[in-house]
Amino acid sequence: MFLNNIIIDFAQLLKGITHKLLTIIDNTKFVNRYYNMKQLFVSPMGDSWKVKNPDNKRASVICDTKEEAKKVATEIAKNQGLELIIQKKDGTIGEKNSFGNDPREIHG
Repeated sequence: MFLNNIIIDFAQLLKGITHKLLTIIDNTKFVNRYYNMKQLFVSPMGDSWKVKNPDNKRASVICDTKEEAKKVATEIAKNQGLELIIQKKDGTIGEKNSFGNDPREIHG
């Protein structure tokens, strides 16, 4: 009887440890997906707007209007699976969209 209780306690302990390890692994996957997601920016550039990947030295496209830049950047981001970040005229972030490649596991 005593040995059975020890075995049961040990099994419950292992179950708890396994659950915690799986949670850690899931969180690690989330962090890796989030921080490895490539980005594309729509940013003000004087009176124009540029579409630029931060990994590149030069802008991919320079547009006259923000709307035109958003349209071009949206197509690029969709095709390449990038997160699109659209800045306001003052340089702060106005919009973000990952086009279905959102690393967060939120449904709905």
